[in-house]
Amino acid sequence: MKNNFYVVDKNRNPLERLDNYITDAKNIFERFKFPFHWEENKWNGFCTFKSLKDEDSKPNKLKYMNEKFCDFSKAIIIHKHILNPSKSYTALIAALRLLEFSLNKKCNCADVCLINENVFDYAYQRAKKLYKRNTAFQISVNLEKISEIIFQKGFLNKHYFCWKNKTRQPSPELYESFECLISPEGKLSGLKSIEALAAIFAKDDCLLSEQDLFTSSVFALLMCAPSRITEILSLPFDCELCSEDHNGVMRYGLRLFSLKGYGANIKWIPTIMVPIAKKAISRLKKLSENARKLAKELECNNFENKSSAIKYGLAKGFTPVQFNALCLQHKYCFSSKRKTDYFSLRVANAVEFNNDISRYNKNNIFARHKYSDSENKSLFVNSHQARHLLNTIAYLGGMTDFEIARWSGRKNVSQNNSYNHVSQEHAMDFMENIPEGLSENNTLLDLKNNKEERVKEPELDFYQCHGAFMIMDNGYCEHDYAMAPCGKYPGFDKNNKVLKEKFEYLIKTSDKDSGSGVYGADKWANEELIFKTCKI
Repeated sequence: MKNNFYVVDKNRNPLERLDNYITDAKNIFERFKFPFHWEENKWNGFCTFKSLKDEDSKPNKLKYMNEKFCDFSKAIIIHKHILNPSKSYTALIAALRLLEFSLNKKCNCADVCLINENVFDYAYQRAKKLYKRNTAFQISVNLEKISEIIFQKGFLNKHYFCWKNKTRQPSPELYESFECLISPEGKLSGLKSIEALAAIFAKDDCLLSEQDLFTSSVFALLMCAPSRITEILSLPFDCELCSEDHNGVMRYGLRLFSLKGYGANIKWIPTIMVPIAKKAISRLKKLSENARKLAKELECNNFENKSSAIKYGLAKGFTPVQFNALCLQHKYCFSSKRKTDYFSLRVANAVEFNNDISRYNKNNIFARHKYSDSENKSLFVNSHQARHLLNTIAYLGGMTDFEIARWSGRKNVSQNNSYNHVSQEHAMDFMENIPEGLSENNTLLDLKNNKEERVKEPELDFYQCHGAFMIMDNGYCEHDYAMAPCGKYPGFDKNNKVLKEKFEYLIKTSDKDSGSGVYGADKWANEELIFKTCKI
């Protein structure tokens, strides 16, 4: 957050500097013309400025932040939004709530000018107690950023060193026990619920309500390829795509925009799931047909009686942003308490979808179709569990990290670890059963009898492979273009003409793939980089 958002005036005292900082934030707020007022304590789309309860991590419904601290918090939010707009400010507002809570505990008031290291330490300790490990870390990162602003802008009466976050980002556990995975809080806990949704989806249209059709169809698409719920709900009407692969086989995919920096993407659907995807898309098209017709009319401004349109809340010149959205709806179309508003248009959002499969909704889709667990409680599932399940299946099926990241629309390959839920029991069982499936010609080291006998290993045809291989005098190591060349590569005897010829061919293959735009191939096409890496 280092910037010139507010230039410190050294001739002013800390309180005046704080007031000026808030005033500057208010001026910027006015220029941006947000759809809410500064004085409001609920900023739709941003956050709600409520205090923290003493007993838990939930904000106090009856109490808002101290007025002065609330203005400071609003200035921080505007500061963050101007410099680096974010989709969510959840961790930042949680850090501010904890900071106010800590100030009241340590200083008996919420005066920003009294903040010190002890206040930040107490806030962080409270975060670790109230939140899960990853969430607490994100809050600590935001506490450090707030500390930097306070230090840089000179809001304190006493000499103060900037508070630093002393914890490292927690690394995900690669393997969990099977019991943890299928527990209520596990990443793969909703398998029975997924089966129930599949059974509901398989029913005839006449047996399902519009909300049942919508929920089951959207979840069916989540199960066709690892996607985020927002990506599915943002699909355009003409999202379907058919194209021939390099073998001349027709493939079916969905055009969408992957989030978190990945961008425009095509989700190729496995052949076995293509009929499911087509049926789900067909149902969603039928559900949104009337809404899309109205949106098209508004887009073309073809209303015969525009005064009536304005009367029903459609301003003159109104242009829907997503008139061709696959999940376009009329307002209240799924409501049991209110009539559908056929003159209002909206795109379905993730909150409403998740509510229909949530444990907290007593009338969710499972309850409506009488699906319950062993305790006679209604089933539930999370939309992101489909993504975790498909990624785990992909690992079990032998897909590479790069292939899984690309299929999932994930920009950072290293994040695959968070979605790999191959249990330790399964991994161990797989390793123990490897010898049973091996032929007599394969290489095995008999560790049990300590026999270091090797039989011939099948020769790899390098001329039919990609270029991400490390060849050595005593064998080879297969890598992936998504990964950098290995830092422990020992090289090979350059007098060995056979290995030298293979190495040169691999370099040419990588260079060719790099020219074709294959991600990461340029690293493997650089001979100097490969050998320089092994010398470090």
